[in-house]
Amino acid sequence: MDQKQNTSKRQITGSNVFLKILFVLVILGLLSGAASLPFLYKSTSIWYKLGFDRVLLLSGQVVGMLAATLVFLQIFYISHLPFLERVFGSQRLIAMHKFSAAIIACLVLIHPMLVFAPDGITKLSFEQKNWPEYVGAVLWIIIFTIFVTSRWRTSLKISFPSWRIFHRITVVAALVLVSVHMLFVSDTFVAGIPRYAVFCVLAVNAGLWLRLRLRR
Repeated sequence: MDQKQNTSKRQITGSNVFLKILFVLVILGLLSGAASLPFLYKSTSIWYKLGFDRVLLLSGQVVGMLAATLVFLQIFYISHLPFLERVFGSQRLIAMHKFSAAIIACLVLIHPMLVFAPDGITKLSFEQKNWPEYVGAVLWIIIFTIFVTSRWRTSLKISFPSWRIFHRITVVAALVLVSVHMLFVSDTFVAGIPRYAVFCVLAVNAGLWLRLRLRR
């Protein structure tokens, strides 16, 4: 009996290790795919950049894609999906959620610096055509507000119930704004695979969010 139990435990452990590796590979695959979009579907703004300016703009777009992908993935860690909780455990998923949030904050900080480095942010005029950039600015503020209030909630003396309500509202706003920003800030997402990918990922996030609300 003990031998059978030990064999069963080893099989379960081996299965969990395989699923963990598979999950990590899927995440890396999604990030790699997102990072490749600025190269495979170049925006017209790249055409007018040469040398180091081109490198800076492309780097900024790649960083933006990585940040957006991580934002979309955040809900997977806290959606209480049975197969993920069975493999990783709820506490480890929460830790992954927090770690990913810190990476997102860093990427969001770097993204505009790289994008505006070639021309300078001062050349961004207050015109209607630039509204996607200003959506990005609002999104930048929201993401940092989410990160700061989550990381230092106790120090800021914010009660958990108040923070939870605020967090839910701002997270939904961030998901909507990041989608709008991506779809309109660059003609990379005008049509084809990149545009369909944004809608598909947004639909998956909406489904997971609805599942989470119904579950609670």
